[in-house]
Order: sequence, then structure tokens, then C-alpha cells
Amino acid sequence: MLLLALLALLALLAVLGLTLLLLVLSILILSILILTALLTLLTCLIATLVLLTLAVILLLTLLTTLALLALLTTLTLLAALTLLTLLTCLALLALLTTLTLLTLLSLTLSLTLALLLALSLTLSLTLSLTLSLTLSLTL
Repeated sequence: MLLLALLALLALLAVLGLTLLLLVLSILILSILILTALLTLLTCLIATLVLLTLAVILLLTLLTTLALLALLTTLTLLAALTLLTLLTCLALLALLTTLTLLTLLSLTLSLTLALLLALSLTLSLTLSLTLSLTLSLTL
């Protein structure tokens, strides 16, 4: 009977040892699962940082594009202002040409009037000489 009790005690100790071994293995598996979860969380954090970096790069690219668009708009406005200045210069040149032509016309009219005055004086002198000769011949 004592031998049976000893065998039962050994069986209970074996079951207790196996249960303890299973408990240790369960704790080890749980630790591995916790470490895996922590590594997954770290990977997610790194991925989030990478995405944030990409978002900042994209934002900087957008701001650079907007700055270039503003510069292009400024250059377009400057080109339009230059074109308006050129058109103003052409209008002033046309006005100056018109004034020059009017001055030449005025000079031509003055010369024509001077020629008409000279012709009038010539005719007056001719008439005076004709009258003088006529009076001299009649007397």
C-alpha cells in the first residue's frame, strides 16, 4: 500500500511538473507575443514618421510650386507692363511724327505765302514800272 501511495505521489509530482512546464511555456509564448506587439507598434510609429516626412516634403513642394506660380504671375505682369510701355512709346512716336508733319506743312505754307508775297511785290513793281513808263511816254 505504501508503494501505491508513493507511486500516486510520483504521478502527482509528474503532473505538477508538467503543469509547471506548461505554465513556463505559456509565459514564454506570451512574452514573445508581447514583444511582437511592441515591434509592430514600433514599426507603425516609424511608418507614421515616414508618412509625416513625406507629407512635409509634399507641403514644401506645394509651397515651392505656389511661389513659382507667383513669380510667373509677376513676370507676366511685368511683360504686360513692358508691352504697355512699348505701346505708349509708339503712340508718342506717332504723335511726334504727326507734329513733325504739321510743322513741315506749316513751313510749306509759310514758304508758299512768302512766294505769293514775293510774286505780289513783283507784280506791284511791274505794275508801277508799267504805269511809270506809260506816264512818261504820255507826257
